[in-house]
Amino acid sequence: MRIIVELNVPFKPEGVLGGTARANSQRMAIADAQQALTTAQAGSDAAAISTAQADLTAAQTQQAADQTQLTSDQASLAAAQQAVVDAQTTLASSTNTTLTPQVVAKVNTLLNIQN
Repeated sequence: MRIIVELNVPFKPEGVLGGTARANSQRMAIADAQQALTTAQAGSDAAAISTAQADLTAAQTQQAADQTQLTSDQASLAAAQQAVVDAQTTLASSTNTTLTPQVVAKVNTLLNIQN
């Protein structure tokens, strides 16, 4: 991408400067201003890259924490589901009956379990 930038240096057409020494001096001033701009931009790019890297590291750290929490939540959900199955099995064994879907629904309602 090309960008046109106006440098803040006094400029006159070389023909009105009155000699090659003044023209060379003006060219040097322009070159110095260009170099200063390039150096400033490079520093700005380095700062932006550093900030982006820090943001990426923070995002990766958060993702790892979220993954750990998700794994923990999945384990808790599996344990809760097993507890429901165990409770239903215990109820069926203690009453010596097979639980009908209506009884299972009522037990789930009593235990506040969402299907």
